[in-house]
Amino acid sequence: MPPGGAPTDPATGGVSLLADPVDVIIDKLLSVRGARPGKQVDLSEAEVKMLCLRSRDLLISQPMLLELEAPIK
Repeated sequence: MPPGGAPTDPATGGVSLLADPVDVIIDKLLSVRGARPGKQVDLSEAEVKMLCLRSRDLLISQPMLLELEAPIK
């Protein structure tokens, strides 16, 4: 089993059918690491929109201010 714990399916190129869609997109992006610059990644418009919406939700859920204690060096 891979580190995520979900079994992989060789019929889908090693991608788990139960994996989080964001993890699948990250795997696609990492698959071209080391390739020539400009290599295109096959992402659908729906995948890009979903990634943007999930990212937006995550950022909105974070506090706007960073609580720090004095003195700050």
